[in-house]
Amino acid sequence: KQAVRDDGKESLTLVKVLERLNGATLVELTLITGRTHQIRAHLKSINHPIVGDDKYGNKVSVIKRLGLHAYELDITISNKEYKFVAKMPSIFNSVFSK
Repeated sequence: KQAVRDDGKESLTLVKVLERLNGATLVELTLITGRTHQIRAHLKSINHPIVGDDKYGNKVSVIKRLGLHAYELDITISNKEYKFVAKMPSIFNSVFSK
């Protein structure tokens, strides 16, 4: 388990609110750095843990998995850029409907 600490390694996650729901918020996250459990630790540090995250503070869940989805991944390998896009899993619809 990682934590946000003053003496920890520098890390940066940009958070954009997409939709405020009843008891939850749909956000888009952009990782500027890539630390272990970075998203989970950053969201917990601002008292907004990920739905279903039993390790970082949200044990109650309406889905049986961590409510985290990589919609888009952009990477560069040997100066060649790759972009991958994946639709949101249908299991997340239960979160939005509640």
